[in-house]
Amino acid sequence: MVFPHKTQDSLKTFLLILLIPLLFVNPTAGQDSANVALGELYTNLVEAFKSENDSILQDFCYKLMAEDITVEFMRENHLCYRGIPCKLDEKGMGLNALGEDVFPNLVRVRNRMMSDGLMNHLTHLDSSKYKWDVVIIINKTRPGSSIPISQNNFSLSQEKYDQAVFMADSSGQTLEELFLDGKEGNVHVILGTEMPMHLKSNQQLITYSIGEMVFIHNKWCLFTKPNVDYSVRED
Repeated sequence: MVFPHKTQDSLKTFLLILLIPLLFVNPTAGQDSANVALGELYTNLVEAFKSENDSILQDFCYKLMAEDITVEFMRENHLCYRGIPCKLDEKGMGLNALGEDVFPNLVRVRNRMMSDGLMNHLTHLDSSKYKWDVVIIINKTRPGSSIPISQNNFSLSQEKYDQAVFMADSSGQTLEELFLDGKEGNVHVILGTEMPMHLKSNQQLITYSIGEMVFIHNKWCLFTKPNVDYSVRED
């Protein structure tokens, strides 16, 4: 997952869709359940591909997107990223528009797999242990106001996140206090991955990275258009 890597003093303000209030929970704690959930999602994608039914694949696309509860959370926290939800609201568009935007790329992937003769025996190899990025979002506010005067973010590896937790504990602070550094506001932590899924068809191994997958409210969501390329090698 690609995010700006900057020091806290030089972070640029920008608005990010991928917020959830998982305040100061060690992100490795739910890794097993997150792995299982992502594996199930990729298995469902394979089944949607193999159906060769556009309606089934489009229904899957809708399920890939953020839910109403996530978008409402963004509105309440004055957030907008990639035009969501601000541009959708301006145009009077609903979340279904996101699924419709994703659909053509997944159709292209499916059709290419069919053309390559991969579809009949396609299966998802549910054995990956995904490596997470940890994104810290800091909203600083004025006393008595919930509207951010600045919104900064930076990404950490799991290991560096654990080090930050240890440093906060060692200094007698919460992680929120450490990152806010005496200012008022809120800190949010999210998990995401761009590691590829692994598929197999007969003796051919397929590697496909669908895009930015983020674990939100115990649900995996896609926040980029799906990639259209995959690689194939012999087992």
